[in-house]
Amino acid sequence: MRTKVIVALCTALLVSGCSMRVSGKVTDSETGEPIGVCAVKIGPRTMRTDPLGNYAVNAEKSWDVIEFLAPDYEPMTAQVDSSQTRYPVIDVALRRKKAALPRGARFDPYTGRPLAAPPGEPRATVQ
Repeated sequence: MRTKVIVALCTALLVSGCSMRVSGKVTDSETGEPIGVCAVKIGPRTMRTDPLGNYAVNAEKSWDVIEFLAPDYEPMTAQVDSSQTRYPVIDVALRRKKAALPRGARFDPYTGRPLAAPPGEPRATVQ
């Protein structure tokens, strides 16, 4: 009986040592607003952020890359570093995809905002 208890405890310790909890928040890089419709993929698992942009998932240590996918945003990946802590926190800020723009539209290279176009040229609009 004592041997069975020891084996059960050792098995529980081994299984708990093989996974870790990864959590964080997904926000818009320009506004800082949470993204509540983001898919968070780690290994074969995919889950979604809550309305406040928060996520938490138990992950195997061998799956060291997390993908963040949201409509109208550029996808992003992040590396999990489990060597520092058993409960890594990974907050990410996703950039919006550039909308289809009129030919010849110009943008400020630092802000990404459209520049005023000379008369007769297309003007870019950002929604």
